[in-house]
Amino acid sequence: MLGTVLKRLAQGIFVTFCVIFISFVILRMIPGDPAKVMAPTATVEQQQAIRDSMGLEKSIPEQFKMYMVNLFHGDLGESYFKSDTVLNVMEQATPLSLILLISSVVISDHIIPDPGNHRRTKWK
Repeated sequence: MLGTVLKRLAQGIFVTFCVIFISFVILRMIPGDPAKVMAPTATVEQQQAIRDSMGLEKSIPEQFKMYMVNLFHGDLGESYFKSDTVLNVMEQATPLSLILLISSVVISDHIIPDPGNHRRTKWK
């Protein structure tokens, strides 16, 4: 039993790391300059300041290391659309997301019959 739990935990950690790595690589493969996309009318100096603040001048392995360190410290970065930290944006969205989750589970439990319960539902 304990061996199975440890095996599943190790698999979960491995899959989580793979998802983080793949998403990081895919975001770095997008063509174009993120500073120009975020501030198309900014001056060259302002765009360079954006690149420096995002760490885009560093090598890809250094960027990934910085990304992982920040991630494990709970620093998910800044939301460029809301001008707030990503953690605060997620905290604001959590109550409504939980309401949506709970209501959909309750509704689906009452609408969709349980196929394993043959006494309650008769499929004829």
